[in-house]
Amino acid sequence: MPLFVRVAVPVPLFKTFTYAVPERYKGAALFGSRVSVPFGKRTLTGVVVDEMDSSDVEGIKPIKDVLDTEPLFDENLLKFAEWISRYYISPLGETLRSMLPQGMSPESGHIVKLTRNLDPDELNELRRRAPLQSALVAALSDHPKGVKLGFLQRKVGTDRLYAQVLALEEKGIVKRQISEAKGVTPKRARAAKIHPDLLANEDRLHELFDDLDRSAPKQSAILVLLYTHAERSGGEPISVPRLLESAKASSSALQGLEEKGAVLIEEIEISREEILEAELDSFGIIEGNQKDIVPNKEQAEAIKVITDELGKGFTTFLLHGVTGSGKTQVYIEVIKRAIAVGKKAILLVPEIALTLQLVERFKAHFDDRIVLLHSRMSEGERFDGWKRTGAGDCDLVIGPRSALFAPLHNVGIIVVDEEHESSYKQYDAQPRYNARDAAVVRGEIEQAVVVLGSATPSIESYYNAQCGKYRLLELLQRVDGAREPQMVLVNTREAKKQNLMRGSLSVRLISDIRDRIAKGEGTILFQNRRGFATCLECTNCAHSPMCPNCAVTLTYHKGLHQLRCHYCGYSRKRENECEVCGNHDLRQPGVGTERVEEELQAQLPEARIQRMDLDTTRGKGAHKRMLAEFGRGAVDILLGTQMVAKGLDFPRVSLVGVVSADTQLMLPDFRSAERTFQLITQVAGRAGRRSETPGEVIVQTGHPEHPAISSAFAKEYLSLYEDEIQSRRELNYPPFARFILIEFRSKDQKEAEKHARAFRSFLPSRHDAMKIFGPVVALIWKLRNYYRYQIIVKSNRQLDPGGNIFYQFFSSARTKYRETHASTSVELTVDVDAQGTL
Repeated sequence: MPLFVRVAVPVPLFKTFTYAVPERYKGAALFGSRVSVPFGKRTLTGVVVDEMDSSDVEGIKPIKDVLDTEPLFDENLLKFAEWISRYYISPLGETLRSMLPQGMSPESGHIVKLTRNLDPDELNELRRRAPLQSALVAALSDHPKGVKLGFLQRKVGTDRLYAQVLALEEKGIVKRQISEAKGVTPKRARAAKIHPDLLANEDRLHELFDDLDRSAPKQSAILVLLYTHAERSGGEPISVPRLLESAKASSSALQGLEEKGAVLIEEIEISREEILEAELDSFGIIEGNQKDIVPNKEQAEAIKVITDELGKGFTTFLLHGVTGSGKTQVYIEVIKRAIAVGKKAILLVPEIALTLQLVERFKAHFDDRIVLLHSRMSEGERFDGWKRTGAGDCDLVIGPRSALFAPLHNVGIIVVDEEHESSYKQYDAQPRYNARDAAVVRGEIEQAVVVLGSATPSIESYYNAQCGKYRLLELLQRVDGAREPQMVLVNTREAKKQNLMRGSLSVRLISDIRDRIAKGEGTILFQNRRGFATCLECTNCAHSPMCPNCAVTLTYHKGLHQLRCHYCGYSRKRENECEVCGNHDLRQPGVGTERVEEELQAQLPEARIQRMDLDTTRGKGAHKRMLAEFGRGAVDILLGTQMVAKGLDFPRVSLVGVVSADTQLMLPDFRSAERTFQLITQVAGRAGRRSETPGEVIVQTGHPEHPAISSAFAKEYLSLYEDEIQSRRELNYPPFARFILIEFRSKDQKEAEKHARAFRSFLPSRHDAMKIFGPVVALIWKLRNYYRYQIIVKSNRQLDPGGNIFYQFFSSARTKYRETHASTSVELTVDVDAQGTL
């Protein structure tokens, strides 16, 4: 039995700490378990990462408590955490904490309560075998509604209770719940059911159906659904929003039935999982039985190649399939086969809220063997999902990047959908990891198959496929006989000269939208900038109002009559005169979604338009409602930012318009051309996804000759790739180098610059394996009231394949910096494989 353990605690230090194991824990499973340890004057929760029989450390303190009856981290998951910690330069303790849902922490406020009363014999046996557990039961018997763990610790007189609570929970004697934040209550919703008296009177029921069929067809539709649901569920209620969505009826129709005494409306408690299912059902836009889809020849070949590797060890595939080629069906089939041979699976999606249709597809196949892990879930739901996953009660975990940390054992396959998406990169907190790249590493540790899928692969992934690091699979044809949409390029510079532009919209685009409205077909318009105008500009002195907290101009939002900062949220009322010279003539340059909406209303007054951007989707479930309305034909034009470019599959969409393809192209970012190509291709792929509805895509641009635009127009990914890979090789950008951003932030500009220069002095002036630039002021030099200076490092992957040379130099510089310059007023962050410098 180990006498000592090394513990990683969540502090910003790149080291672990040694603790002694008290006699009472000598038989406990410690490796990978959470423990409560003294740390200075505090008590912290850490994770045991090593066990030892001896230690030469002096003054070793004992651990206070073991918090798990079974380890939360197995050997593979700990190895994965250690890789993330080292590669992304994030302290191991903080990395491990980030891998757990907040509800796993004893500090999160567990409510503990008895599930049953023990008889005298059970109490005596418990008192004899486990005195602490007996004391716990006695304390809880006075509080039938449950109490917080902290209260129990004070009542029983010890802080070593967490493991005892877990032991009692395993025996079915107590139950834990997460104490939600103050003010958070169980989610409740209005629900309806057919009146029991009416259900029991068949003659009256048939009479009412006959009457409603003639006089109130919408009420009849509601009643039919309620009757059918009652037969299936035994009289259980159905949520009102779900009912009205399915019946295509209004609340007034339901109210009429209530007044007739035909239905009962009540409030019920509903889990957020049920809400998500209702949202999935509300789409109603994926046709047919999802279990009956037969893969085509290309899909079948990809499925066979991937399946053949299951159980044989680690392999990574890049599945490059054009939009609409059926990549999701390939994912479903290979995951099915992995589960059939006893393996578990992880499916990563860019953002759960924007991939509801994909989740619906998977739920149709795997039912209750799926666990969803995502930020829209409450703390308690994430806690329950994590527990269920670790206990082996699911086969498939689906979620955004953090789902990669799910404690699945025997992982056989990891799928990363839309692997090119920048949202897989965490940039605002430790660890700043890229889930796509980390998925490949976890796959190697687990000896699993990894599938990276995209219609527009990242340059890095495609390069890895070309080099043989990944195996390339291609789906070149759309499924169901659907044709690739026809691409139309509108040169806006020439169109303006010929008077063929109406604001930001070309005459061609307006005409084609009008034609789709007449046919009852849907149009998606994409403009990757929200607001009305990029700024206000004085025609006299050219002054534009700036954000006081950030070095950016304020964006004009006409509907709110406000100037707003999209970085920190600052807003103020729009003034009618220039704050510098008093001039009243203020220009509104640039085009945002709000301006496009106004222009559409002027040109197409008959159109039903839905704008979908961050400003219109702030309300909970707003964008799901918008998509449902568009899917059923209640909206003609869906206008939006990147939200409309991702994961949407609407059979009725026959036209896609890109209002300005140049928006992303103008950013000072080495990835701007790649992202422009990806956005155009992805949004274009929303058109004509069924053979019966041919698609058309109109791309408006002032730079039709740019390789990103011309390649997207010609649907030639290889052309874009070859152009980009040559440029990046010459300039030593990824995939040929790691792009590393070391940033210094302070509310004092001089302090930020001084500390950046000091850190730079501790790095080598020259080295063959890396090039170091700066320090330089950041492009947005002030953000949320913090001044920013950056050191940029390009670490050559050929000369430093594992990043060890950079890590050694950085670690040495960090140590010297902390000894001589570290200050609480200056924040130092490092971002390995940064996505850009903005």
